[in-house]
Amino acid sequence: MELEVMLSTMNLKNKEEMKKLINQMKITTPVVIINQITEKIPLWDYQEKNIRLYSFPEKGLSKSRNRAMHKLNKDIGILADDDVQYRENYKQIILDAYHTHPDADIIAFYVETKSEERKIRKQKNHKVNWVTAMRIQSPQITFRMSSIQKQDLQFNETFRFWK
Repeated sequence: MELEVMLSTMNLKNKEEMKKLINQMKITTPVVIINQITEKIPLWDYQEKNIRLYSFPEKGLSKSRNRAMHKLNKDIGILADDDVQYRENYKQIILDAYHTHPDADIIAFYVETKSEERKIRKQKNHKVNWVTAMRIQSPQITFRMSSIQKQDLQFNETFRFWK
């Protein structure tokens, strides 16, 4: 079983900025980066062994995540925001959880973030219900890609918090 980070970000200008972001986040697994460009900078794409970056002249987190899901080619997807920093052993923690819970389609994890506006509370291991699901933020979510494809799931791109 393999996993891949799906990173949504904006206005990365070059390979150096991209590598700096990956290092800051401590990403050590394959990563698909959707780089939404809203400034007057050129569109660019980049690929190497474990990094694939695609730039689009648009904005919208749901749109970005849908694009990343279409590019994902591993068994497990990890939703990522660019203010998250992963633990050194995140890959093993996630894979162990999926081996422990082979019927799970989605597993949410506690994720530390640098954002003061978006504190994520650490919770005990439990099955998610409708109430507890409302406390889960997207960078806590991992999923089996086969389950997403089977149900043809995607993020709602018309959902907005602002006008």
